[in-house]
Amino acid sequence: MRSGPLASDAGLSLVEIMVALFIVGLTSSFVILSIPRSPTPLHEAQSLFEDQVRMAREAAMMSGSAYGVALEDHTLSPLIFRNGEWQAPPASTRLLTVQLPEAVELERTDIIEPRSVAFSLDDEPEPLRPDIWFDPSGIAETAVIEMRHKGGLVRFTVQRDGGLDVIRSRR
Repeated sequence: MRSGPLASDAGLSLVEIMVALFIVGLTSSFVILSIPRSPTPLHEAQSLFEDQVRMAREAAMMSGSAYGVALEDHTLSPLIFRNGEWQAPPASTRLLTVQLPEAVELERTDIIEPRSVAFSLDDEPEPLRPDIWFDPSGIAETAVIEMRHKGGLVRFTVQRDGGLDVIRSRR
């Protein structure tokens, strides 16, 4: 008979291996969950829209002039009301025209009739008009805007007090 260690004592037991694998699996799941997901085009457009509306309201209250946002195709354009008409704000403001992702559809849904197109003999361009605007006290014209992308829907409701309600849903 041998008096030294047995041959079965020379390795790891099955329980020790299972505990080690459990710890590795648990650690890797924490690492995977901590990696941020890339935003979808709808999330990106939602963030851009919320920022643009918030900045227009802040600019109106800080400057004492009415500010608005015009929605055209995939573009959010800031506007300021000066000299009796809506116009692009000066370059010194922090409001810039923002392009939304092409895959996102943008529509103002609370308007029953589309904007009338005025024709003139002088071929003057149609005057700029915002879809959302804020007066110098932060009061807004109410509006409902929807964004759609691949079955996802975000509905924005601009409240009279300038607040923005956001509802996300699947179609």
